[in-house]
Amino acid sequence: MRSPGKADFTVQSNTLLRRLEQLHKSKGGVAFKVLSVAWSAGLFIVLATGSLLTLQVKALRNLALITMAVGLIALVVLAIIS
Repeated sequence: MRSPGKADFTVQSNTLLRRLEQLHKSKGGVAFKVLSVAWSAGLFIVLATGSLLTLQVKALRNLALITMAVGLIALVVLAIIS
């Protein structure tokens, strides 16, 4: 029989999945945060230069503008409904 003033708990070891979850929640170390910022900056540079190059090609300009507009609309809609 349990007494009302006591609690039982178990300590579980960190698994790989738990560590990845902590990284996903931005609870990693400084080195991982620096890596995340550098990675996101690199992705932004790739996106920006790709967009600029695509807009310079006349054959792809309309498709690029339509795709960018659809992406922006989807972002706004998802931000509103979430």
